[in-house]
Amino acid sequence: YTAQFNHGGFFNALFGQSYSLWDNSFAQGGIANTGLDSGLDTTRSDYVARATYQPNSTYKFSSRFRFDSDTFAVKRTELETSANFDRWSVSLLYGDYAAQPDIGFLDERRGLLGSGSVKLNANWVLRGSVLYDLKLNKLASDSIGVAYVNDCLILGLNYITSYSYGTGSPVLNNTVMLQLSLRTLGDSSVSQAVGTNANSH
Repeated sequence: YTAQFNHGGFFNALFGQSYSLWDNSFAQGGIANTGLDSGLDTTRSDYVARATYQPNSTYKFSSRFRFDSDTFAVKRTELETSANFDRWSVSLLYGDYAAQPDIGFLDERRGLLGSGSVKLNANWVLRGSVLYDLKLNKLASDSIGVAYVNDCLILGLNYITSYSYGTGSPVLNNTVMLQLSLRTLGDSSVSQAVGTNANSH
């Protein structure tokens, strides 16, 4: 369901489930087990729901959910708010995700992701983000990057620092990632670790 308002506003709601009538590629896994624990790897998928409200061209509020197809237990929750001011944009995302052991996530994940960007000119964008782990109550990662954007593609270079916590000081893992997104074909990325070190803060 979608309702359009004046001044660029709209409300959109979706609830659904998909059915696999023939071979289900999500159930095959492959080298990286892509698709497993996704909710799409069974003949009858998990339920999904989404609601988005944008009162005008500046603000937008979204919620996204995934429910178990048998028990209706919540397996994924995302609550997001964003705002666009001329050249600036900011967003805050709360995410809560059930464990996905088949792809390496053994425990529930819950966190806050804050991000922002500024248009330097018609094609160049400077952007950054911070991810906070609400289960550990600690910083999980931060990133800064620059991207070239046009009608056909997005080409970005990002510097990412992730934090691993043990019994001692946090270990910083630094990565440089080159990202290419083609508007009609999807995206791909290449990353290279540039150093790992302990940090006392």
